Amino acid sequence: MTELTGRVHRTPGIGIAFFYWTLLLAASGCTLLVFCLRFWSVLRFHGLIPTGGVEGSGSFGVFEVCAGQPVYHDFTQSPNIAVFNFVFYEFYGLAVRLFGSCSVATPLFGRLLTVALLACLSIVIFIARDRRLHPIEAATIAIGAFSPYVGWWAFGLRPDIGAAVFLALCLVMMIFYLRNPTALAAMAVGFFLVCAWGFKQPFAFAGPVLLWFILRKNFRHALAFAIVAVVGVITPFIIFGVKPYYLSTVYVLAGEPLIARTALSNFMSFIAKASPILVLTAVTVSGCREKRPCVGQDFLILLLIFSLVVFVVASANFGAADNYYLPSFVIASVFSIKYLQRCGLWVRRFAMAAYSVLSVASALVILTGFYGNIALPLSDLRTSEKAAAEINRMAPPKLVWGEIIALPWFTKNVETRILWYREAAQTAKGGIDPRKNVAAGHYQTVVLPTHAQRSFDLSRYRLTDRIENIQIYARRR
Repeated sequence: MTELTGRVHRTPGIGIAFFYWTLLLAASGCTLLVFCLRFWSVLRFHGLIPTGGVEGSGSFGVFEVCAGQPVYHDFTQSPNIAVFNFVFYEFYGLAVRLFGSCSVATPLFGRLLTVALLACLSIVIFIARDRRLHPIEAATIAIGAFSPYVGWWAFGLRPDIGAAVFLALCLVMMIFYLRNPTALAAMAVGFFLVCAWGFKQPFAFAGPVLLWFILRKNFRHALAFAIVAVVGVITPFIIFGVKPYYLSTVYVLAGEPLIARTALSNFMSFIAKASPILVLTAVTVSGCREKRPCVGQDFLILLLIFSLVVFVVASANFGAADNYYLPSFVIASVFSIKYLQRCGLWVRRFAMAAYSVLSVASALVILTGFYGNIALPLSDLRTSEKAAAEINRMAPPKLVWGEIIALPWFTKNVETRILWYREAAQTAKGGIDPRKNVAAGHYQTVVLPTHAQRSFDLSRYRLTDRIENIQIYARRR
């Protein structure tokens, strides 16, 4: 079509355009197919099978809030550690309470709540888009929230997805603030950041970068942001008590060792799984034709780089996984959907085509069984159910150790449950030491995983049953 200026506006051929849009739809379809198959696996077993690490601490804490029990304590009543932050436990616990019995509703409805939050994350990313970006292109990026990188974390009784939602809201509000700087907007940025941190502590990493960019705009706005952040941080200490909250969320976790091999493994895993959005972000950064950066662009680039540096270190924790990089994934998604339109037409379509090809490939790798899986392992559930039937017939008081078997929807009338345990917790003054109690013969029934059995003095007990890696002991008469 020739314009009045005489310039020719070239459009892609019909065949190329058809292939391009089909590729985008295929990427979204494959991503959602893997997600739906995994979701069905979760529903099929009523949410009883864990889908992520440290889920015992998460699900039991949600159950405690639902049942009106304290989630943070000084270990004088229980050796369990509530490692996640207070907003997660309170939000999930109060929401699950609406669905009836805590022991019945927590495993299933808690996971449905996580899926609902994941849908909210996708919507927030879509809302962050440049309105000039085609809706199908924007939707393809937003559907990346359901991608194989997020994977099984999408169904976990964990705080990751909730924290990601509030981080995305924080980023959107920060971009709005940079365009319309007001004290109220700065306080909203602080509120969303506190909420993200309130779900999971590492999400506070964004605070220094946010404060710096707000300070460059207005000192009073920065002060308002800081006041909201400080009030948010001290709130749980006031509500739950300084010692109980400090012991679980700071003291115990501070002693976790850092392992270089773990950090490298998690970083490489993140690069591989999140390659679609990382490639799209890289092309968006390098391919923008406008030399002058627009509002928010420098902020998101710096925050993305800062997040990668922070989480390379944080993911070196013993037992850490690549989900530590979820904040980086969210930042990359918001950046790409916001600024991809600034690139030239062909650069944008090349970037989206590469994103789509990698997304399809990631899904096919899982669907073909080459890597990952689309179904939860049934063996752990069957083992736990069989062991629970035996344990529930045995005499109290009982000690049960296990991330599945110790949950209240499996074993009943248990005095001491151990779902997530660290030796440092026992150094707290007056804390329960399960090993000393077992050595003294305090319990009638003791249930231990194979790996923990060697650290207990079981001379007062006899082995009554062994079910896979679960060993059941009864006190000698």
